[in-house]
Amino acid sequence: MDLAALNAAGRLGIDTDLLYTTPSQPNVGRTGPIDGVVGYYDAAWKATAAPAQYTITFDEPTRVAEAGMALKPGYAEAAQIKVRTASDGAWHAVGDLDYTVRWGDDLAWFRVDAGTPIDKIRVEITRSNGAAVLAELGVRAPAAP
Repeated sequence: MDLAALNAAGRLGIDTDLLYTTPSQPNVGRTGPIDGVVGYYDAAWKATAAPAQYTITFDEPTRVAEAGMALKPGYAEAAQIKVRTASDGAWHAVGDLDYTVRWGDDLAWFRVDAGTPIDKIRVEITRSNGAAVLAELGVRAPAAP
């Protein structure tokens, strides 16, 4: 799913405490994790260490096959990714990343029950080496029938 396009069209909301910005890195900010680029300077940062959270809200219930995340490249971080079912508002953890240094630009993908419409996805960074950073949040739609 093109999260950046959904956001630009007003169909995706973002709620986060990863609010740090700097003029020298214009791609650091609220939309960094949904821009399709996994990188330290294309991310959302918090000026302090974890805990931190990043939540996206769809404008209508959405079916999702997988949700993925990439944390702060080159530094140890731990996080959990959750989805909220639209019908009852219950949160469900779908994946965890332990406190490990990660390199590269791959997202860790976690399966979501594609038959259940969701309205939110949240990444909770639970531990970080220095400033908490979410490099990327990705969503894959179910295959067409």
